[in-house]
Amino acid sequence: MESYILKGLVIGLIFGLPAGVSGTITIQKTLERGFWSGFFTGMGATVSDMFYASVAAFGIHIIYNFLTTYMTQIQLVGGVVIIAYGIYTIFKKSTVNEKVAGATGILSCFLTALGIAILNPASILAYMIGFTLFGVAEAGALTFLQAFQLVAFLGLGTVIWWVFVSGLVTLLRQRITEKTNHRLHMVFGVLTLILGCICIVRSFVPEFPQCLFE
Repeated sequence: MESYILKGLVIGLIFGLPAGVSGTITIQKTLERGFWSGFFTGMGATVSDMFYASVAAFGIHIIYNFLTTYMTQIQLVGGVVIIAYGIYTIFKKSTVNEKVAGATGILSCFLTALGIAILNPASILAYMIGFTLFGVAEAGALTFLQAFQLVAFLGLGTVIWWVFVSGLVTLLRQRITEKTNHRLHMVFGVLTLILGCICIVRSFVPEFPQCLFE
């Protein structure tokens, strides 16, 4: 795998798996407002992923040192924001098959996901692990073209996931009743709360939850 295009794409597909808060919010927004709202929610997470991947790939030491130094504080703030969003989700009235969101609504989805994802600097560590596993040169040792190819196609790998998830949920949303949607809405809210709590715990215990199984 000498091609940084291929390496970036594979790393994006593996480490860009739509799990966690970003995946939860994307599914929720797709159910509420349709494909484009869900897709651009995912794109917010993709921009965050590409930012952190760029820091690692281009060897931007100033940003990297800042993130690693203040990772605890950033993750703590991120956890609080995620919990607040979870509470908002639980109490917000949601109706499936609402009118598809316009440009302002789509932009709101994008910025919400970007804001939440960017408050998870641990992503940079995940991508550094991915780079190591796939034999990517040490940060700063790549040429500009190699780093650009790596980050661009890593982003493409995550975009493929968001197209798949948003498309699948869009196909299913017409069959979801209001009662089922209400239950799903509560599940998404509670799940977001739990993920926010995990984020706060990880800010103090980075090895959580792995430490529970040791």
